[in-house]
Amino acid sequence: MPLRNQSGDSLVLREEVVGSSRNRICYPGISSCITITGVMPGGLVGTHLTVASEPTLIDAALLALKAGGGGACTSFYVVGAIARFKENTGDLGFNTRKKIRDKICKHINKDARVRFFDTAAHHVDVHVFAERNRLGTVFSYTPTTGIVVSGNNYPNVGNRTFIEPHQYVIR
Repeated sequence: MPLRNQSGDSLVLREEVVGSSRNRICYPGISSCITITGVMPGGLVGTHLTVASEPTLIDAALLALKAGGGGACTSFYVVGAIARFKENTGDLGFNTRKKIRDKICKHINKDARVRFFDTAAHHVDVHVFAERNRLGTVFSYTPTTGIVVSGNNYPNVGNRTFIEPHQYVIR
């Protein structure tokens, strides 16, 4: 699947898509995937990568993040099924937290701080949300059971688990 770029106030970023949003990004159906979200002064930039994403596509996605404003980001969040992704990705240069961090810093911003949260330790299949509010940027997730993300319509989900700052692993 080719890399596609999207932008808007609220986005749904499906597999192998890069996009930017002023306020909200939903990454649906994270079971063996990871999401990478950069926090910009005026919004968010992100991508949804799968274990089947080819190394050239991963590099292209990271460069697209930079071109989409990610070069100004000093904070990146990798949220998803990190353990499953690391075990199953075909990109041996992107199969540990350290290698993921190093590629983000190399391709996007050498001074970036990268935080990791593994949803696989909590649920098998989740939707991940990145949202900006008056207090900053918050990340949350919810099991996919019973919650359908239809097309590019941002879902209204009330019952989510918020990821607290102390729950991230910093690399």
